[in-house]
Amino acid sequence: MVQKLAAVFDLAIDYLVSDTDEDFKEARIEDKNLRGRVKLIDSLEEDDKRSLIRVIDAMLIEKKILILITEPNVAEQRL
Repeated sequence: MVQKLAAVFDLAIDYLVSDTDEDFKEARIEDKNLRGRVKLIDSLEEDDKRSLIRVIDAMLIEKKILILITEPNVAEQRL
């Protein structure tokens, strides 16, 4: 089950089962525009950040579900 969740959300299994996200805080962002936006997002109030993250998560989840629905072999290939 954990493997399937990791495949759906494109995450490492250790990220899903970790008690802390300290090991995963730093990410390399190559796109300069995106990197600038992430810095601006980081300066938002906590409530605004959480709201924005919920929107982004919803969009990403929808995309991943659509991929799984339209390409059933994708989930099997990631296991």
